[in-house]
Amino acid sequence: MMIVLFGAFQNVSTKVMKYAFFDATKEMAYIPLDTESKVKGKAAIDVVGSRLGKSGAAWIQIVLIQIAGTGSVLSITHFLLPLIACTVVFWILSVRSLNKQFEEKKKLALDAV
Repeated sequence: MMIVLFGAFQNVSTKVMKYAFFDATKEMAYIPLDTESKVKGKAAIDVVGSRLGKSGAAWIQIVLIQIAGTGSVLSITHFLLPLIACTVVFWILSVRSLNKQFEEKKKLALDAV
């Protein structure tokens, strides 16, 4: 029962983080763009980015399972932790960079008015 509750908590918290942080950040990136760039950028990210991300994660797991030679996802957790940590650091740096670019665009837009 405890494992089921932990799994449910993990699934709920993952969805909360995705919808609260990732999706909001992704949509903010389109605000300073012109209409055509918004449509093309959103289409590219939603179609290519999401599918590439999911399939890329699956391929990473497959390769790590093959390297470990066990056929179990549990056996590669010690490999996945550093990858996840690097991804989180890269994500934080990307959000900071996006914030700088967003503020510059906003400042240019305010100066033009």
